[in-house]
Amino acid sequence: MARVAHSSVNVQNHRLAPAATDEKIDMNATPEMADSDSRSFVELRLTAQDLIDGKRQHISTRAGLIRLAIFFVVGVVAGYILTRDLLLSAFLMTVIIIGSLLLVTVISFVLIPWSERRVYAKTPLHQLPRRIALRADGIETQSERAHGMLRWGDFVRWRSNARTTLIYVSPQQYLLFPARLASLGFPLDELKAALTRELGPPKR
Repeated sequence: MARVAHSSVNVQNHRLAPAATDEKIDMNATPEMADSDSRSFVELRLTAQDLIDGKRQHISTRAGLIRLAIFFVVGVVAGYILTRDLLLSAFLMTVIIIGSLLLVTVISFVLIPWSERRVYAKTPLHQLPRRIALRADGIETQSERAHGMLRWGDFVRWRSNARTTLIYVSPQQYLLFPARLASLGFPLDELKAALTRELGPPKR
């Protein structure tokens, strides 16, 4: 079973035998997706850096920046009402915003790397190789411990940037697919197309 928390993968450049073709055929699948059922698994292994990249993307959202801007405007207005000094209230809110940005920077570049490396080192299951394949009706995974199939209906949303693609099975739990998968043979573009079709565009 693929790791469903902040997980990511390091792909080794070789392939295994195709999975058994006893799955139900999706009559609505595109030819590209139908062809994916005959493809070999890609073997992968988690790395600490994958966990770090995934966590950074998870906490970085456009909505967070919008809330920060709203907080600044509301703070300036409230400060002006209380002090009747627009420059003073704007200055105080600027200091607060800068402090908040510095805190986010420390979290992203100090706390998250320390925490995720510690989690990786203390979790043997993270270090096991696992295999992954794109199927017409979802994502199939195999490891020494389990074999599972996550269908499109199991996912709630997804996000993507230049480094990673996160697929969420709950608001806080996700599968992580690094961008380097594409160069190693995994059909990452087809995965994104399927996610767009099944879940809509990626969340920002």
